[in-house]
Amino acid sequence: MTVAQIASGGYVPEFTQGDRLRKAREDMGLSRDDFAKLVGVSRQTITNAETEAHGVRRITLNAWASVTGADPHWLEHGHPSPEVGHECEIGECARQDSNLRPRD
Repeated sequence: MTVAQIASGGYVPEFTQGDRLRKAREDMGLSRDDFAKLVGVSRQTITNAETEAHGVRRITLNAWASVTGADPHWLEHGHPSPEVGHECEIGECARQDSNLRPRD
């Protein structure tokens, strides 16, 4: 990477999964200790996930997303979930009921 590439705006940094996990936690204003208590794991698990010392288990990733409100697909892959549509805002779209013939 040259200074010219950076100055021209041609550089877009890559964020790792650990970067995204850390950013989601920090945006909540939580320390690793406090966050670990909310997620239900050890502080070391949080540290290992953010530093990418070990892989993150799916259940931990989902708890991370639940506590922070971050898209779990974004936390894992770095881009929004493919099922999130562009035609409406998250939480404003009608959800299809699993029961196609409700009695009520």
